[in-house]
Amino acid sequence: MLISRGSLVLSSSSNSIKAATQAGAEAERRINELTSQIEAANRHYYEEDAPTISDAHYDSLIRELEELERQFPNLSRPDSPTQLVGGRAGETFSPVRHR
Repeated sequence: MLISRGSLVLSSSSNSIKAATQAGAEAERRINELTSQIEAANRHYYEEDAPTISDAHYDSLIRELEELERQFPNLSRPDSPTQLVGGRAGETFSPVRHR
């Protein structure tokens, strides 16, 4: 029996299951790594007004995370940076009352 999972094709053999398990573990590791990098970039950009990476690099991290979440939907989380918009405003900004 073959099961297609994105670009990964699984068969019922134990080697294929082991490979799928390893791919999932590697994807989870990379998702955690990307999430950490993106959260740090967001903090520097939004809260500290001191970006540490270029917009292009940030976009590439987000695209890679989105792709991994598409390939492994069971690993996507509601608090993923791909599910959030913006960040906290830095404390140097004064509150403004809108009319």
